[in-house]
This record gives sequence, structure tokens and C-alpha cells, in this order.
Amino acid sequence: MKLFVALSALFVLVPQAFAVSYLGSIYEEGSNKQKLIYRVKRDEVLNSDLSKIVFSDLLGKEVVSEELILEHSKISKYLVHHKQLGEERSMEVKEGKIYFQVTREGQVSKDDEKLTDNLVVGPTIVDYLKKNWSLLLSGKEVEVRYAALERKETVGFKFFVDEEKKVDGKSIIVVKMKPTSFIIAALVKPLLFTFEKDTGKLLELKGRTLPKQNVNGSWKDLDAEVVYSYTP
Repeated sequence: MKLFVALSALFVLVPQAFAVSYLGSIYEEGSNKQKLIYRVKRDEVLNSDLSKIVFSDLLGKEVVSEELILEHSKISKYLVHHKQLGEERSMEVKEGKIYFQVTREGQVSKDDEKLTDNLVVGPTIVDYLKKNWSLLLSGKEVEVRYAALERKETVGFKFFVDEEKKVDGKSIIVVKMKPTSFIIAALVKPLLFTFEKDTGKLLELKGRTLPKQNVNGSWKDLDAEVVYSYTP
């Protein structure tokens, strides 16, 4: 709990230093980008390794937020405040291990595992792929350990170029994110990332999102299409 309080205080103290790095519109999958459900915004603290991603509903109410702290370009702390579910999830990396904590319905559960060099969380996926851009473009797979905070563990995923096409004269590639485990792959739909090939700029994301969708009074997993825009 002290970790959450300290981070929240930090973001309150330096709002003037934030710069918006991207905005996103989240549409219900299969709606042909007609049914807008949520919006997302990523802010980064200037001259710092702090960033915050906020998902909000169409009235501007925050539904989920992520907070990320890097040290020497490596993940140090990552938190998810899931207001729809009333959950707090955190992950801290130190001394070669990953420490997970989830607070759910007033109960705190913890776990830990050994750190690997290919650890990613949602907000670091694109940067990790950019570091391995030449591998992707050469047809190779890029493997990661994705931190699934709600499960308090990392899960193996692989990224590979699934499609290349021209859109409005620009070269576009679609990168698929798929579990490395055959068992998990049978249960989890792949995510599809659409990038500008030359710049590596993420244009769209199709697949599971952090916010849930209220279906008959219950929060259900949401598969969506996210369209991104960037500040100059």
C-alpha cells in the first residue's frame, strides 16, 4: 500500500512536467470502428522514466490506470489500478526477481519469480519490439515474458510479422502476439499490432484490453480495436 501512495503522490507533485505521448480511441471489436467505448491517454514525465496510462469512459471517468517506473531503461515498478473491479495490482523488480502483489476484495496475495532479460509489461511492449525491429523485419520471432499481474506470474509470448501491406502509399506491417504455450494459445486470442514499417509507429491494436465491458451487470473481458494518434 505504501508503494501505491508514494507513486500517487509523485504524480500529483509533478503534473506540470507531463507530456502527452499518445491518445487512443477504443472501439468494440467487429463494430467497424463505429462503437466507441473508451479512450486512453499516455502521459510521460519530461526528463524522467515515469509514465502513466489512463483509460477513461466516454464521460471522462477513469476506469483503469497504469503507472510505470523505469531505471536505466529497465522496468523497476509497474502498477495497475483497476477501478472497475476494485483491484490494485503491482509488480516490482529487484535483486534479480519479480515480486507480484494483488489486492482483491480486501485480500492481499503475493508471489515472485526469477527475472529474465526479456520481461515486458503492456506499456513497454512497443519499445521492446522497436529494439528488435530488424529481427522482426527479417522474419524472425521475438520472444518475451509478459507480466500478467492479475495472475501474479509471467507468461511466454512470441511476436512475428503476420502481414505486410500498403495503405495510402505507406508500408504497413501487422505483428501478431501469440502465447508460446500451445495450451494457453488454445485459450487466448492473439493480439494484432499494426505498425508503420519505416517508423515503427503503432497505429492500431486489436485484441484484449485492460478495461472490462459491463454485460448484464457483470464485468466481462473486452476484445477491442484501439486506434492511436500522437502529439507533434
